[in-house]
Amino acid sequence: MKSLTTRELLRTAANQLIVTKQAVDLDDGLLQVELLFGFATSLKRSAVLALGFEKPTAMVRKIFHTLLTRRLDHEPLAYILGEKEFFGLPFRVGTGVLIPRPETEILAEIAIERGHVLQKRRTSTRFADIGTGSGILAICLSRAFPDAWVHGIDISDGALLWAKENADRLTTSEKLTFSQGSLLEPLQKLGINDLDILVANLPYIPSEEVLELPEEIRQQEPLVAIDGGVDGLELYRNLSLQLKGILSPEGAVILLEVGNGQISWVEEIMKSAVKTITSHSVISVQHRDIRKIRRVLEIRYGIE
Repeated sequence: MKSLTTRELLRTAANQLIVTKQAVDLDDGLLQVELLFGFATSLKRSAVLALGFEKPTAMVRKIFHTLLTRRLDHEPLAYILGEKEFFGLPFRVGTGVLIPRPETEILAEIAIERGHVLQKRRTSTRFADIGTGSGILAICLSRAFPDAWVHGIDISDGALLWAKENADRLTTSEKLTFSQGSLLEPLQKLGINDLDILVANLPYIPSEEVLELPEEIRQQEPLVAIDGGVDGLELYRNLSLQLKGILSPEGAVILLEVGNGQISWVEEIMKSAVKTITSHSVISVQHRDIRKIRRVLEIRYGIE
């Protein structure tokens, strides 16, 4: 049987991904298999593309076939490659932690913008990243504000192992800490009462809809990071009940990622809670993500 060129091999593999619904179209399929081939050969994607009509060795074909089989078995591409880029940084990920999504980058951008505003008014700033997962938001904040206190919190010990590994690789700040616990409980135990900016990417998929998610998400990524309860709002309600005594009385910002169509419900929950803990006017802003979906809810007081 005639051995395939690299181009032919990748095109055949991409079509396999399409047939098994692991790729939405040929462009998506080719991107995935080019990354897998690059991982198999320790080559950048540009170098893979340059191979063109060269024929890969039997060893390379064997390694690539093993990786492709894992992908065809619904293992997420990021788990196979061992990392996922977020905010221009390579975050290591694997079993037990949610894979970073590009729509979350708007949450990081807004948090950094608000942090710069606060930095001009206060000698120090304190951040908390609730549901930190692989540590993407906490680490981005720590890199943007090396002198600020940043607390990353997650209920999953497994996720925190990934967060700490990423922090060791991507930051040098001694003021970045990670704690295991439910929502704000670790901050309560620490006696934190001056939190300036709270960011959270909580589970927001309603339980019934979790069953309809693609197999690679439903069976591979941790459900604790996906399932948001009956209506997807359970964690937001719980969070709102823990705000009192944690946020800075001078003014604070809450930034929450929410699911499509949920933002008005979450806004009502959070504004009602914040109004009971401050005499300042409460400002609410809805931010759209790269797909123009209202993705991030901003609640703030004492800060114009």
